[in-house]
Amino acid sequence: MQLLQLMQGAQLSMGVEIGLCNFNDIDDLISFINTDWKKNHIFVKDRKLFEWQHKCKNHYNFVLAKEKGTIIGILGFIPTSQYSNSLISNNEIWLAIWKVKEEAKRPGLGLMMLKFIINFFKNPTICSLGLSPQVISIYKVLKYNVGILSHNAFFNQKNKNYKIGKPDGSHVITLSPNKFKYKISNTVDQISETFFTNHPKKNVEYLIKRYAEHPKYNYSFLSFYDLNNLLSISICREINVRGKKISRIVDSFGENIMEPKFNHVISNFVERHEYEYIDLVSNLKRPQGSGFVSSSDTTIIPNYFEPFEKKNIDIYYAYKSENKLLIFRGDSDQDRPNL
Repeated sequence: MQLLQLMQGAQLSMGVEIGLCNFNDIDDLISFINTDWKKNHIFVKDRKLFEWQHKCKNHYNFVLAKEKGTIIGILGFIPTSQYSNSLISNNEIWLAIWKVKEEAKRPGLGLMMLKFIINFFKNPTICSLGLSPQVISIYKVLKYNVGILSHNAFFNQKNKNYKIGKPDGSHVITLSPNKFKYKISNTVDQISETFFTNHPKKNVEYLIKRYAEHPKYNYSFLSFYDLNNLLSISICREINVRGKKISRIVDSFGENIMEPKFNHVISNFVERHEYEYIDLVSNLKRPQGSGFVSSSDTTIIPNYFEPFEKKNIDIYYAYKSENKLLIFRGDSDQDRPNL
């Protein structure tokens, strides 16, 4: 209840100004990220990446809280329309860096910045991914949908020496041969609008600007066909470590590739490209017989590669929306360089 009361209070009389980050604020914002969020953060070292993700026509997608002209709090956000103006009407926003200067001693300031976004964008769908333990309880009090994404992997059925992940033997299954084929490409084919029925809403322009035109990462488009009929398309990125490699799916459209009927063609893809596994973080359902296995006490599917950590990590999400959201790793800023 106390959190909600802080959220509802005006509190602008406390001498703090809250507003969007203007172009002349950018150096102060980057300095704040470096000193109060993370020393030598990727945005500190790579302004091009920062501008690609957060710069729009009239401002940067950050809310700033200032006291006497000095930044004491920041809240980053990424509208889906950052990658396609056609998505503006959907009014869907992912939150990013959220930090109040520890010595500011301004209770409720973080919530005031969130309230600014809600008011400025006229009650948008707000989503957050990769939550810190400190904010999970806040989202629950604010009655957001809170949960943990599933981390699943389809391990190479013929590999016996795994250096990146660690399966427990349950990954070996009887495959279901069919006539499905796959195609891997660096470009996006035209996709039917029926592939974009889920929320948050996306479109072909979004795929191009978010993935094909990423300033640092090289993404590929993995399409699955039944003869000439496109069933599903996933966006993936190759990761190399310890002399081995995996393919990481960060977004997917069309049919759920964890349906058992895809296990044979996915196995072919993994084997032909000599991947240890292909992994997928999402809130998609994982049916029995898919060949995908979830991270567990006995199955390790690493999350961090920059730097590499061979351990499982829970990825929490929170959202408030009239629609049920289909969430993937590529949403928000969960798939970006860290080094």
